[in-house]
Amino acid sequence: MGRMYGKGKGISASCLPYKRTAPSWLKTTSAEVEASVCRLAKKGLTPSQIGVLLRDQKGIGQVKAVTGSKILRILKKNGRGWPENLLLDADGHIKITDFGLSKENASGEELHSLCGTPEYLAPEIILKKAYGMAVDWWSLGTLIYEMISGLPPFYDKNRRVMYNKILSAPLSRCPYMSAEISLSLGVGALTPRVRPRLGSGSFEDVMKHPWFRDIDWEKLYKKEVVPPFKPVVSGAEDVRNVDSVFLEELPAITPTFEGKVLTDPDAFTGFSYNPNPAHSE
Repeated sequence: MGRMYGKGKGISASCLPYKRTAPSWLKTTSAEVEASVCRLAKKGLTPSQIGVLLRDQKGIGQVKAVTGSKILRILKKNGRGWPENLLLDADGHIKITDFGLSKENASGEELHSLCGTPEYLAPEIILKKAYGMAVDWWSLGTLIYEMISGLPPFYDKNRRVMYNKILSAPLSRCPYMSAEISLSLGVGALTPRVRPRLGSGSFEDVMKHPWFRDIDWEKLYKKEVVPPFKPVVSGAEDVRNVDSVFLEELPAITPTFEGKVLTDPDAFTGFSYNPNPAHSE
């Protein structure tokens, strides 16, 4: 097995196929050691506080980056779990990662690819229907529910059962969702039908939701909103906020749905190739 390495010690690795079907790995550097939002509960934040953090930081970066009057539309449809894709920088601001399967300039319902983490798939993806931006709002609703309750709303160890729940099971009210506004946001985003789903009409529908009424979106965009939690970090290579499970985890190849390996000979032009699977710094 061959691997490729970049400069610096990163805390994340991206799996990419090497030409001639040989596996390879691209190691990326951290941005002042970003801590996963998943671990905030271990830092003393309650489920409701985590929900507030999501409210204050997450919405603006979900599928649109707003710059004055210019709107960049990005459909994320990621292939990994949403919570693991939300990181905190050294100042406590959320950064979204893993846009490998994203679609730029997304509009309408034009996509058909089956991709994404099972727990966060919208019904239309499971049904193999054409889909658009609304799938990301479904994922956001799932994420909010999970951050408050501890598990995705339709989670089941059996994937087939979980898919059936996503398609037809009623949304259960978790004990932590005592606030009606929080619940209404989750329900609005977790509406199985696309048209009435919160956010399917426009991003402004979400911005105007009562849960976000205290948010100054302009200050949020400029990072002038003080985050409720700031990670303790000493430098770019400080990994104290990263779970040891991930630090000790060996990279693994993400298979395609066809079980094939992509073979683009130009994918790694300019990179060095190390055929030795045992890499030492």
